[in-house]
Amino acid sequence: MEKYLDFLNRISYQQAELLIGEGIFSPHKSLSDKVNVENSFRTFYGDTVVFDLDRQTKERISALIEKLYEAVPECFCNKLDSHTLHMTLHDLSVFVKKEEAVSMTAENETKLIELLKDNPISLQTIRMKTKFIINMLDISLVLTLVPADEKEWDKLQKLYTLLDNVKICDYPFLTPHITLAYYNYNGFNASSLAKLKGIVRDLNQQSFEITLNTNKLFYQHFTDMNHYETVFALTDNL
Repeated sequence: MEKYLDFLNRISYQQAELLIGEGIFSPHKSLSDKVNVENSFRTFYGDTVVFDLDRQTKERISALIEKLYEAVPECFCNKLDSHTLHMTLHDLSVFVKKEEAVSMTAENETKLIELLKDNPISLQTIRMKTKFIINMLDISLVLTLVPADEKEWDKLQKLYTLLDNVKICDYPFLTPHITLAYYNYNGFNASSLAKLKGIVRDLNQQSFEITLNTNKLFYQHFTDMNHYETVFALTDNL
């Protein structure tokens, strides 16, 4: 389990300035798995465990998204619906083809149910605060989160580590974040990039607290990055 200080050191690169090179921006080729040339969300199957967010938090996050789209709409694909906003705790599987997803998600669901029988998740809150809006792998803009202190981090890490028993992620560490927008499939020019950097710099001057709650910790299936379906709440298995 990653220690709190190690986590803080790992994310020390995050800053108020958007870390994207100058000039024409071209997104990472893997964006095409999620977004098509018309900038609509591409069908994309899998399952995940997420913290749904309370209404007030979704409203605050939606306000940030609105400011981004008002300033530089040409930088992004279609907008994420506010009701889908969440913080991913642990991804499980991702597939382009539906038939591949069906068997794996069924297997993951069975493993998770069995895991929770022996390791029930208690009702608890985890206090977080927003850090910065950052560029995530040249695919999206995300709002990163940090736990309020070491105790809150340990709560989050215990949940993350527990879910490794269902399936270990391709990435070894949790970087808490909320996705705000996926980039334009076709990229954008230097002028738009400069405007994007400016609005992100302005938005990064503010920070606010977010409380995660295990009563909103859900196992979900998704069919694209804008459509998630809750299968069950993890605390329902108590």
